[in-house]
Amino acid sequence: MTLGKKLKQLRKEKKLTQQEFADRLFVSRQTISNWENDKSIPSMDFIVSICHMCDVTVDSLINTLEKDTDDSLNVNMASESQQNEEDAEKKVIQKNKERVVFNRLLFFRFTLVWIGSFLTVYFLTSHRHFEYIYFPISLLVVGYFITFPINQLKKKHSLHSRKDVSEFLDEHYK
Repeated sequence: MTLGKKLKQLRKEKKLTQQEFADRLFVSRQTISNWENDKSIPSMDFIVSICHMCDVTVDSLINTLEKDTDDSLNVNMASESQQNEEDAEKKVIQKNKERVVFNRLLFFRFTLVWIGSFLTVYFLTSHRHFEYIYFPISLLVVGYFITFPINQLKKKHSLHSRKDVSEFLDEHYK
């Protein structure tokens, strides 16, 4: 329960209107309305006066508010922990995507270089059709350009073989 709701409850228990409550505290009715709607907070002097007028202790009023504040803090902490879990899950998904992309790059590089090399040798040796040589050479060039991100990763983490890369990915992207 907020301070405004608690003040409204105390006022209604005394069967006072906002105007009567305001007159007893020497404030305007709008001030009481602002307090009850949590648009503003009364000073400590007014809280003491309200407690004296309503026959409650300041401690009981504040303790009621603290319990409710603790409950709202628990709810906020729960929502923050849920948000943290969602963020962690998103990071894991992102790491898995990076790993899949990297593995695909490795696969396509191997495939393109192998097919390109085979076709280049085939066209040069058996048919002597040089007009078709652009296709296997283009495969080799694409395979070569795919190696740039792979080589950057290898240099950055001092990886030497495919096995080193695979072990690195297993450790880094768990």
